[in-house]
Amino acid sequence: KEYNTGIVFYPKQNIDVISYAPLLHELASEGYITFLAKDYVINNKNVANVAYNSYDNVTEWYIGGHSSGGTAAADYLKDNHLKFSGLFLLSSYSNVDLSLTKLKFLSVYGDQDKILDMSTYNKNLSNIGNNAIEHIIEGGNHSFFNDDTLENDGSATITNKAQRELTIKY
Repeated sequence: KEYNTGIVFYPKQNIDVISYAPLLHELASEGYITFLAKDYVINNKNVANVAYNSYDNVTEWYIGGHSSGGTAAADYLKDNHLKFSGLFLLSSYSNVDLSLTKLKFLSVYGDQDKILDMSTYNKNLSNIGNNAIEHIIEGGNHSFFNDDTLENDGSATITNKAQRELTIKY
């Protein structure tokens, strides 16, 4: 299959990366070539360059991640935003100002998320600009962006599959 759009995904710290396989598999079935960083990337946020430099046929690239992985992806874009079309943040935020770039921004989190610090999230919302698209998944939590259960998270009132499907839709 010929893929024209690539997605680089940075996982949350201390999560088995395999737990993101269902989400990335569904993205791939929608026609995107997907790349999952195999380790937490805060100390090697340039790992996206491997995917970006490996596929000449991919004409549009997006990067993002879950929780601390999303923050690392945003930090990567600070010096690499011209390579990418957009940033997606799953229960995450950008702690660097990307608002003056031409990037598209998507932020998704669940209304039952008890791990995402909403004060910090709101404080950093301006870093992704006024045109950022924000979706709040009713009944969703922090854990259901992967197939793991995280300690201290809120109780989701939807299934993991339902949250994943909404994430793909957005």
